[in-house]
Amino acid sequence: MKMLILLLSYGLIFGLGFYVGQRPTEVKQQLRTISGEVLEKTIGLNKGLTLKREIVEAKEQLLDGQLSSLDHDYSTAVQNIEQSIEHLKKAKEVEQEGELSKQIGRVIERLRQTHTRLAQGEGISRRVFKDVTRQVDALLP
Repeated sequence: MKMLILLLSYGLIFGLGFYVGQRPTEVKQQLRTISGEVLEKTIGLNKGLTLKREIVEAKEQLLDGQLSSLDHDYSTAVQNIEQSIEHLKKAKEVEQEGELSKQIGRVIERLRQTHTRLAQGEGISRRVFKDVTRQVDALLP
């Protein structure tokens, strides 16, 4: 039995080697095509994960800013909003064009307005934070 499996293995290896030897350019082209497809899919997955991570981080900083604002700790809230804006900027760099990029830009602008109001010492209502948080949630694919 072992001998039969060993002979089949050698035969298969010889057959594959013979096939590759007869058509080297076709095999090389197929390998290039397959490796290119794998690379594109890997880059696409990495891009999607980076985008999601940055949006989730932005939301986390936004929620921290909301809590700080409700505690009337405006300086910490301003820092949290700044970090949220930075995360959204990174997400926008990943998604450079398209509707999602435009949505991210609108949310960044809304956060800048909120940031300005907090930096001036004005309080921000829960409704405003809730609306912005909803907009950030809508960015997640």
